[in-house]
Amino acid sequence: MEELAVSRPQDISLFTVGRTFEGREIRGMRINVGNVTGKQSIFFESAIHSNEWSAVSTTTFIINELLTSNDFNVREILRRFDWWFVPVVNLGKIE
Repeated sequence: MEELAVSRPQDISLFTVGRTFEGREIRGMRINVGNVTGKQSIFFESAIHSNEWSAVSTTTFIINELLTSNDFNVREILRRFDWWFVPVVNLGKIE
């Protein structure tokens, strides 16, 4: 997420939702093309429970598609909404 935020600082920002019991940050990413206020938001959170590894892969796939697709419709929904992602909520088994 850090690399994406550095590569597109005008569209991507990182945030912290909170901390785990062990004190590790639960991080998220916001994608707002053009940094326009007033857009409707879409929120994704993954790995809420410890064995949901496939959800993390799905969320990161969606992020990648939104940011790299050449499909006009995908580019349009990327521009139209304010996207919020927390790919890993439960960091318990992830290092």
